[in-house]
Amino acid sequence: MQIFISHISEEKSLALVLKEWLESTFLGQCKVFVSSDPEDIPAGTKWLDKINGAMDDSKLLIILYSPQSKLRPWINFEAGCGWIKNIPIMPICHSGLKVSEIGAPISSFQGLEIDVKDFVNNFFGAIAKHAGFSKTPRIATDEFMKELNVAIGNVEHKIIEEISAEQETEFSDEQLKIMQSLAAMESEAKAASRR
Repeated sequence: MQIFISHISEEKSLALVLKEWLESTFLGQCKVFVSSDPEDIPAGTKWLDKINGAMDDSKLLIILYSPQSKLRPWINFEAGCGWIKNIPIMPICHSGLKVSEIGAPISSFQGLEIDVKDFVNNFFGAIAKHAGFSKTPRIATDEFMKELNVAIGNVEHKIIEEISAEQETEFSDEQLKIMQSLAAMESEAKAASRR
């Protein structure tokens, strides 16, 4: 079964963690397409053709939703492509976004929140059901969540850096350092609360 993960460029690390875990957990029975992975779209490839082909071959579309990504046109474009092709869509919310904050029509698909206690079981269980597997493999939950939290922390730092660059004249270096420290502390607190 092929799975397509739709994400913004800042969320590349999160998409790659999910890809690695899905492919290794289901022992080659799942192929995951991530457009920012050079293995999926090598240099010199007509990337739009490759994305379209991958969408055609996919049996499930995972959309990484954050406060930033839900506003990006490309995420909504890929969601629309999945919708038109009748591919089941699984929104995965992170970085503070709640499933209840996903707008229509994507809100009609059952979504998951990474920072909810049963995320790991619900996520891998849903993948197993969509793939037609009778059992969900055992997951090293703590290790998986640790890698996800590191990736989410990287995403949040990139977003802060982008905002900082856009508002360079509005914030001093000291203010930016404080915001980055607060973001790091929040990521660490989230990771600690899940243990």
